[in-house]
Amino acid sequence: MPAPCSALRDREGDALPPSCIVSDACHPWTGGVARELGVSCFLFDGFCAFSSLCMCQMNLHRIFEGVVDDDTRPARVPAFPIDVEISRARSPGNFTGPGMKEFGEEIMAESARADGLVVNSFTEMEPMFVDAYEAALGKKVWTFGPLFLAPTMPLAATAEDANAVRCVSWLESKKPRTAVFVSIGSLVRSSLPQLVEIGHGLEATKRPFIWVVKPRNLAEFEWWLSEDGFESRVGETGLVIRDWAPQKVILLNPAMGAFVTHCGWNSVLECVAAGLPMVSCPHFAEQFMNEKLVVDVLRVGIKGAAQWGMEAEGVLATRQDVERAVAAVMDCGEEGSARRARAAELGRKAQEAVVHGGSSFRNVALLIQHVQQRASTRNPWIEKKPSDRR
Repeated sequence: MPAPCSALRDREGDALPPSCIVSDACHPWTGGVARELGVSCFLFDGFCAFSSLCMCQMNLHRIFEGVVDDDTRPARVPAFPIDVEISRARSPGNFTGPGMKEFGEEIMAESARADGLVVNSFTEMEPMFVDAYEAALGKKVWTFGPLFLAPTMPLAATAEDANAVRCVSWLESKKPRTAVFVSIGSLVRSSLPQLVEIGHGLEATKRPFIWVVKPRNLAEFEWWLSEDGFESRVGETGLVIRDWAPQKVILLNPAMGAFVTHCGWNSVLECVAAGLPMVSCPHFAEQFMNEKLVVDVLRVGIKGAAQWGMEAEGVLATRQDVERAVAAVMDCGEEGSARRARAAELGRKAQEAVVHGGSSFRNVALLIQHVQQRASTRNPWIEKKPSDRR
């Protein structure tokens, strides 16, 4: 990328030189820019340390090499802090396309060259895996999350956003911790038979719910709603959102009691910060690994239907599956209460991580200090006052 390099090199007057580049790992070309400028490069890893380490070891040890007959057979991930198995069908490799293999290799190569990684997580949530990820990479991993809790990020609904106002108004009419939020991400488009099962399952729970729907065919779904009378029957108990929903605002509302999620990392982190338990319904990419962290390690979630996955068609979760999962995650018995207590405690730690003195707050300060020290060693010119640089 010669243009950015030239612009940064040919600064004029008192313009400060760049001291580092922090870039999304999916922009591997930025490493070349950093090397040309002679500055540090830190890659932003949008996954958690658990899943990133898992993917790193899977690629390093080629755990599916020679497995040609059964994509559902689990393979053990070696050199991992705990015992984890995953099948090829549920590994990140099931999200492929033209050039994706080569692009992935380019990202891995640049990650190996980077001076360190910045991760949208927080130390208290996965300390064992942050340490193991650092050891595997041989470089520092800086946890900065949850990034969406940064003070500059607006969380409140605005009057201009009709869906946000509608959701907040609906939530204000519900008792604390009674509602369920259902959203399977922005990429998955469900078939009508699957949506019918989810809808009837939610109705059968007799609990308040917000259901974000992403149908393959919106007109077909609207026809079903009209013919079935679903919205009329559930009335104020349920709220169906056809497009965008203010997820962070919904999860942080006191009326919300649990989240049925696809386990995309941003969604998991938003739910963790809200202190809520989850029902996991992963579909592709690293979502199945995130599920293992949520369910098996943190123990703040339960598994939804066992058959979720991008590769399958038709009905993956029946209405009975949905009803059972919601009942389990909202359970007030000993097991459910313990899960809810763990989720609340983790949420408290997430909130504390980003405030002054918290672990993520300190890591930002330490990274800045680290960059300043390295930059001054490489180029004493940056320590001079503007008047001394003439």
